[in-house]
Amino acid sequence: MKKLHSFLSFLLVITFLTLAENSAGQEIPPVIVLAFGDSITQGLARKYDGEGGIIRWGNLEPPMGRPTTNWGYPIELDKIIEAELPIFLDTGEPVSATVHNWGHMGFTSGDMLDCQDHPKNCIDTVLASNSSAGFILILLGANDIYQNIASIDTRFNLGQIIDKCREANIEPILGTLSPITDSHAPFPHYKVNDIYNLEIRDLALEKEVLLADHYVAMEEDWNLYTSGDGLHLSRSGNEKMARTWYETLVQSEQFKTPPLTQIYFLLLGNSSTAD
Repeated sequence: MKKLHSFLSFLLVITFLTLAENSAGQEIPPVIVLAFGDSITQGLARKYDGEGGIIRWGNLEPPMGRPTTNWGYPIELDKIIEAELPIFLDTGEPVSATVHNWGHMGFTSGDMLDCQDHPKNCIDTVLASNSSAGFILILLGANDIYQNIASIDTRFNLGQIIDKCREANIEPILGTLSPITDSHAPFPHYKVNDIYNLEIRDLALEKEVLLADHYVAMEEDWNLYTSGDGLHLSRSGNEKMARTWYETLVQSEQFKTPPLTQIYFLLLGNSSTAD
């Protein structure tokens, strides 16, 4: 039995060294992320002038003021993933990241489920068009508040979206709403966190999905992060939102590989039972 144990230990050492060698140069599959939401995801930046009118600015296309793909948090998240994920995974290999921007200004959570009226942007279209994606970041609800849609209905819609993502084998990650201090908003500001975000956080627990809490991340320095209208994001706000998404993304089980030492001692422990 001692010879058998010695032989198994030898095999385990060889296995450990092989795993270490393979891991050191292991190529990381491309990270494909879908950013799914409204104008905050899309990247609309605006502020009010002194008379209550809207001034849009930033990397925007004339004449409608619609954001280009080089604006908003998705482009910032793309940069963070490629720069920091290789360090987090400790493989020594670069990471190719693509964050697709599926934000659409003015859309509610219900609009994103409605493929009859919104066939180009609804969740079914997004999932079918990106079947190789690994993650989808869901940030919806701001327009629900402006349109006086009940928070329980927002929660139901988000739950339906999460279910569809899982059926498509794309991991959903939910985000809370960032603060809204819009002086033109037809609702009290506390409604965002005390009512809608309360439902979103509870839904994340119920569905057992990761939650990026943008409200908590931005509340203290909100004046820095808003573009000037108390709703949309400045460049600093987009960078902060991207950072919050990233720190949540890397908590996914998809990135959790047991350390090589843990694998080795696990195997070693199993081999001792043959003694």
